[in-house]
Amino acid sequence: MCETLTKVRQPDAAAPGLSLADAALPRGVADEYQVALIDHQDGFRDLSGEWNGLLETAAHKSVFLKHQWMYSWWTVHGRGGLRLFIITVRDAQHRLVGLLPFYCERVWRVRVLRFLGAIHEAPEYLDAIVHREQTQHILLRLLAGLASFRKEYDALQLTDLMDGGLLAAALPAWTAAQGGRCHLLPWMVCPYLSTLGNFETYVQSLSSNHRYNLRRRTRRLIDQHQAVFEIAVDPGAVGNAMEALFDLHTKRWSQKAAESKFDNELSWAFHRRLSAALAEEGAVRVYLLRCAGRVVAAYYCLVFDRRLYYYQAGMDPEFQKHSAGMVLLGRIIEECFQQELLEFDFLRGREAYKFNWTQQTRQTWACETALSPGAKALQSSRHVVRRTRAMVRNLQKKLSSKISPH
Repeated sequence: MCETLTKVRQPDAAAPGLSLADAALPRGVADEYQVALIDHQDGFRDLSGEWNGLLETAAHKSVFLKHQWMYSWWTVHGRGGLRLFIITVRDAQHRLVGLLPFYCERVWRVRVLRFLGAIHEAPEYLDAIVHREQTQHILLRLLAGLASFRKEYDALQLTDLMDGGLLAAALPAWTAAQGGRCHLLPWMVCPYLSTLGNFETYVQSLSSNHRYNLRRRTRRLIDQHQAVFEIAVDPGAVGNAMEALFDLHTKRWSQKAAESKFDNELSWAFHRRLSAALAEEGAVRVYLLRCAGRVVAAYYCLVFDRRLYYYQAGMDPEFQKHSAGMVLLGRIIEECFQQELLEFDFLRGREAYKFNWTQQTRQTWACETALSPGAKALQSSRHVVRRTRAMVRNLQKKLSSKISPH
């Protein structure tokens, strides 16, 4: 287990690697920034206002970097020997200007740093949180601080890194300076669409078949099933809508005779806490489709920086044949246009239905750094497993193509 500390820690100024990053800073700049490590929950909780204030000014941002997402995750999933590992940078006026939101987990005998909020709950677009002014100077100070605490971890395994983000660009060179190995790997593909402009013009850009089905199915649900569309925004309505979402999602997956990672008590506890916290500032929307007064579809979305992120859906299996999901999704996208949001983001996954609505995609990345001999051995074994799995998948595809009928 990683040892537990009880106060904010300052880095060792003589630690290896610290002077390397500071050498890239202009004279006097390094002294303007103070680095600390926060590894206890009270300190994490008390950062809330500063954390979100910094995110508003950050060079790179997403809803999954908000304090509510990461703190809610920690209160639900932060157990079993996990240790907070949040590195902060403050300027000469003691203002928070940089964050690395990590935690430490022991994997075998290797101490690994990961992003808060990543494991179990599938976020996207993670990165360092750095003020847009003096971004590179602050990032270098964060990485210098990370190097100064080097004795307390062996590796970084960071998933869901945003494309073009700060860490994806900086970590390979930083790792080499520490004598480690770094692998940057493609992670997930996230379809999205721009929602600036006119909704009807956008609909005309869709395939004729999809456009026809959207209009016909919408009219049929309204005319034959008294369909009504609702948006839950305030905390009380969001709480009720989330329970409807959980119920519908479970029903749909039980029909598939499959297991969803969303349908478990820990995940529900996390999203209850998260949605309640985000609803206090209007950052969550649960869209509902009612037919004859009964909720038959629910879409759980997060909103931040004029972007709507579609996170999860629930569907009544009886209304799947009526394309209730497609109809509700069309109304949500229309709402994005009306509210002049910048984007509707489908988040991860290449599901075919997403490409009925858009052809635009983003790539996210995973970065694995190994700094100790044990971490390098673990990294090598992970690569062997990946290569083996890839070979098996390719072999299965070849065999499938050979036995498929012509």
